[in-house]
Amino acid sequence: VQKRKWARTRYANAPKPQTQIVVHRISLDIAPDTTITEGTTVALWSDATTSAAAISALEWSPSGSLSCADCPAPYATPANTTTYMLTATDVAGCTDAVSITIYVVPTPMAAIIPSAFSPNDDGINDELDVVASDKATAISLQIYNRWGERVFATDMGEAWTGNYKGMAAEIGVYVYFVQVSFVDGSRQNYQGNITLVR
Repeated sequence: VQKRKWARTRYANAPKPQTQIVVHRISLDIAPDTTITEGTTVALWSDATTSAAAISALEWSPSGSLSCADCPAPYATPANTTTYMLTATDVAGCTDAVSITIYVVPTPMAAIIPSAFSPNDDGINDELDVVASDKATAISLQIYNRWGERVFATDMGEAWTGNYKGMAAEIGVYVYFVQVSFVDGSRQNYQGNITLVR
């Protein structure tokens, strides 16, 4: 019995199986870190591009203080310093993420009292009004003339219209005393002169 021997022959030029790997890249840009005053709003912006067909999703986090969580340019009104993370996903499932920090500076607890006003009904500076931060809970204002008479007083934050006993007060310099109470329980006192002109 003749046995046949079979040998495997390898061909050097035989094609080899190939695997094609396609790498998609996302380029994600975002607004720089920003500092704002407490209670103000800032616009965020982002620019996302990909080598795939398109960006399929954007997600901002945390989103509680944002105008939208899935748009490229939301408005942010954080109560405290907050770091927002933006994650972009393309149609191929690739993702990228960047972050931005909004630093929040507390509103100063202070009041502004003008140095003059002109109650002449021209619509400009017709009233003496104390301007305080939104942390003020009460404003007390007292106005005295040069003879020491109290011509105006309020604990309700009302403005003085320049009248005394139902008539236009005299042109001249008056003394004011202001006390402002704030949400933290503190009080600030102010004293100075105010000039009434017409």
